Amino acid sequence: MRFVQSLLDIVIQLKFISCETIGLTIRMLLKTIVAAGWIVVFSVFYLRIWTQKNADRRWSNAANDRVINFLEVALVFIAPELLALVLFILPWIRNFLEETDWRIFHMLTWWFQRRIFVGRGLREGLVDNLKYSLFWIVLLATKFSFSYFLQIKPMINPTKQMLRLRDIKYEWHQFFSNSNRVAVGFLWLPVVLIYLMDIQIWYSIYSSITGAAVGLFDHLGEIRNMQQLRLRFQFFAIAIQFNLMPEEQLLNARGTLRSKFNNAVRRLKLRYGLGRPYKKLGSNQVEAHKFALIWNEIINIFREEDIISDREVELLELPPNTWNVRVVRWPCFLLCNELLHALSQAQELVDAPDKWLWYKTCKHEYRRCAVIEAYDYVKHLLLRIIKVNSEEHSIVTTFFQENLIETE
Repeated sequence: MRFVQSLLDIVIQLKFISCETIGLTIRMLLKTIVAAGWIVVFSVFYLRIWTQKNADRRWSNAANDRVINFLEVALVFIAPELLALVLFILPWIRNFLEETDWRIFHMLTWWFQRRIFVGRGLREGLVDNLKYSLFWIVLLATKFSFSYFLQIKPMINPTKQMLRLRDIKYEWHQFFSNSNRVAVGFLWLPVVLIYLMDIQIWYSIYSSITGAAVGLFDHLGEIRNMQQLRLRFQFFAIAIQFNLMPEEQLLNARGTLRSKFNNAVRRLKLRYGLGRPYKKLGSNQVEAHKFALIWNEIINIFREEDIISDREVELLELPPNTWNVRVVRWPCFLLCNELLHALSQAQELVDAPDKWLWYKTCKHEYRRCAVIEAYDYVKHLLLRIIKVNSEEHSIVTTFFQENLIETE
């Protein structure tokens, strides 16, 4: 099989020989010569076993020694496969060998692959390799069990009975006189074909089950209610926010292990609704305007592709920050019923201090933004409607100054 593989490599990579370095040609020729040499070595050592056994007319100690010699040669033959298995279990070592530019490692890996190839230094971790191995172990175990118990085992007794039959006259030409081998071959032909092809069927079944399980446990594309839609929006806002951060700020945020750990914990809490969204996007910051432009551009593209309707555009787009609103004007679908929840919360805590009520409101970021936005709207409208320098205008101004809502 190694010899056939080397010949196939030559046929497949024949076009690269003219434009590549001479090293590729030398490597393919050496692989073919080495594979042919192993065929000769195995044949010689295998013949030595039976020659010694036939000379002694039994399994003598000399014959057993030659069997051991054959196994030692086989161990040398599979040594590269054992090394590949070790690198499979320890993928970080293989990534180091592939990414380094040291000539000694280049000489060690030259036999197996070129320095430039797709996937260099991108080996998966140990857990992913174990999952992948477990997938194929279960798949092959199912395939071989099904093939043996439901295909091969039921055919054993009929095959033996057909081979015992004698003096059967067939209408077709008999290639083997006084034998049913051809009939047995035709009987086993569909079984062999199914045996060679059903691994694709089992792969389709298990890949579908595995993909469904991964998507279920990782909640891929899962938006069942408004809360999950808000969480997806928060993730999107965080991703754009980090992309909009200056390079110096990104380096500082990713510099220490503690910051990475805190960031991962905060993302995990935010994913399951246990945390609060990032507050780095303020209404007076440039990042907030950039985020609004990017988000609204995405919504407009969705509308142009006719994925959403005009009504959904109104609910999803980020309105421009006008009327001196001190917070980011989030889309309407994020602020739905938040004012009603704030009013019901105020009615429940009517005897509680104002600071405690505001603390409870600020625990929900969108509720806090909705209350401040409504407050700023009412303030702006009243100050615009009421005549300036009038008694009513001074009363309203004094009222809003005494009952100012803090944004933090």
